[in-house]
Amino acid sequence: MKINPKLKGGDRIILYYMKDEYGSVKPGEKGTVVKLIDDPFEDEKMIDVKWDNGSNLNLIPSTDIWKKID
Repeated sequence: MKINPKLKGGDRIILYYMKDEYGSVKPGEKGTVVKLIDDPFEDEKMIDVKWDNGSNLNLIPSTDIWKKID
């Protein structure tokens, strides 16, 4: 499996690292990608994730680390 693969809506992921966790999403948390959205501060897409724990924190591809799971 590849770290930080390209994602699309419906993909399942597991988080390995999030720069600014804010306490609600920890390494090992699983979630489902909802959609890709424009990052208002960078020239990249953020990844809108519905985490299994109920959080909706976005992934930032330039700082966060995840893997796609089956």
